[in-house]
Amino acid sequence: MGIGSVASESDSYYDLRSLSGHETETLISAQCKGEVLAHLYDAQGDKCAEHINQKLIGLNLQELDSIEHSFGVAATRSKVSAMLAALRGGLINGLVSDEDTVASVLEQAE
Repeated sequence: MGIGSVASESDSYYDLRSLSGHETETLISAQCKGEVLAHLYDAQGDKCAEHINQKLIGLNLQELDSIEHSFGVAATRSKVSAMLAALRGGLINGLVSDEDTVASVLEQAE
């Protein structure tokens, strides 16, 4: 599954969601770091901005936790924080990326 960054309003997450100015401010102030299946999470991989997540239809983060193998797919330095948070929170247990991006994830994890 894809891992998305929500650090900048130019990230693709904002193209997929119509958020009000208030919701965007809440997302930023809650320090959300990334999204998996459009569900937001913080630096520890815990739910973030739950009132926004509750509007989604589909697999949620709790259901994702019950899946034995969950691989995240992402690349570029802009997604390193989101990737690391997904790993820390156990949202994914495998990662597919390029060598430079993985090196940055490992570096930031130290």
